[in-house]
Amino acid sequence: MTLTTAGPKVSKLPVGLPLLILWCVAVLAFLLLGTGAIWLRVWGPALVRAYHIPSTSMLPTLQIEDRVLVALHTIQQPDPRRGDIVFHRHRRSGNVYVHRIIGLPGDSIQLVSGRLHLNGSPVPRERVEDFSTVDIRGKPISVPHYRETLPDRTSYFVLEQEGDRGFLDNTELMRVPEGRVFVLGDNRDNSMDSRDSKEMGPIPIADILGYPALTLWSRHEGRAGSVPR
Repeated sequence: MTLTTAGPKVSKLPVGLPLLILWCVAVLAFLLLGTGAIWLRVWGPALVRAYHIPSTSMLPTLQIEDRVLVALHTIQQPDPRRGDIVFHRHRRSGNVYVHRIIGLPGDSIQLVSGRLHLNGSPVPRERVEDFSTVDIRGKPISVPHYRETLPDRTSYFVLEQEGDRGFLDNTELMRVPEGRVFVLGDNRDNSMDSRDSKEMGPIPIADILGYPALTLWSRHEGRAGSVPR
């Protein structure tokens, strides 16, 4: 998912008074600045930045038009973990993307008929109620919806719009190099991610900008104020 600056297991920042204050300041800044960049500075370097979600590649975790406050590495633990949602900059294009970390350095990753395999074992996947959304023509559709659970019991939801027959639902076995992580979009059949070795591949850890700390605004009821996980 490519992002525009504006102003989906990540709960590294406590959702307490400090975060509430940041949220209030960021919302005010967004209202005043529109779609311009929002930098909040606290006695020094930028600590957080707000991003606008323009596409569906992280559905159902992040929705189109969501405004997400991202905690930068200056106040976040920089060591990546499986299941983390990360915002990162693409080295060639300079665009900012958001994905979920699936593999760490040394891990082997493969998708077989849509099923994620990590270090030789299939990642457990449980079918849940279909996800309601719209297609590119605006027609309502129901999409197969699953809960995936990683070995450390981190779980999250993914979509398989093309079932298990999508373009990237079968890949070669890939080993994650040192200094990099393997990332996927939660909307598996509508995401350009590490499965595409020509366009992205495993991303450098050094290119990670930060982690989502708070949903500032969403057109979907009940999402504003939540922490994307």
